[in-house]
Amino acid sequence: MSTGTGAVAVVGPVGRQAAVVPSSPGRPTGPAAPASCARRDGALSWADARRGLPGLVGPEHVGGRAALATLVRSGALVVVRDEVTAAPAVAHLPVVRARAVAHLVPPRGVVGRASAAWVHAGGPAAVPLEVLVPTGTARPRARAGVVGHEAELRPEDVVTVAGVPVTTPARTALDVARTCTAPAVHRLLSALARAGVDLGAVLARLGDRPGGRGVRQARAVLAAHLADGADR
Repeated sequence: MSTGTGAVAVVGPVGRQAAVVPSSPGRPTGPAAPASCARRDGALSWADARRGLPGLVGPEHVGGRAALATLVRSGALVVVRDEVTAAPAVAHLPVVRARAVAHLVPPRGVVGRASAAWVHAGGPAAVPLEVLVPTGTARPRARAGVVGHEAELRPEDVVTVAGVPVTTPARTALDVARTCTAPAVHRLLSALARAGVDLGAVLARLGDRPGGRGVRQARAVLAAHLADGADR
């Protein structure tokens, strides 16, 4: 539904206010998290995520799974991940993808690897969600749909997307090259390149990391990907 102001209204159940989301095709850097989305214990709840970015719609907001499936089939909503949907005008935005997984990110956790590539560049949703925690930090409690990994994380390796910590696009490309295998690794690297990541610069950055787990693989994967010219 158009609001006449360049926005799209997603209408929920009767008596519930419609959520209005901007329909600008640009890729925002991500609004600062409002007070309602403050990370009180380091984590964001599903309710917080919805308040932080209007337009995320789950089964409970439209009368159940069957109603949600009907709205998706009709084109009124687009699946972002699992049973999280959004209006077509905004479903492709990184801020929407980040908010769709905000409730799964544990304290001190950072969305990383293939999941971070999905946040930045889209494509098929990475399941389970991969979360990085700083080396030496206790891993988060096991949770369905989430896999935790310890990793060296520098401040410059992390960016906030709509209030959700995510590895930067460049660090994400490095981690994907280190940890993923073909053919997924080349699909993810191509998506990141289309989103603006300079893979040549990422390869050059490996000079700062002469050792470390997966660095040799990352160097070989990035060199082969660039030589193949898949992104040209």
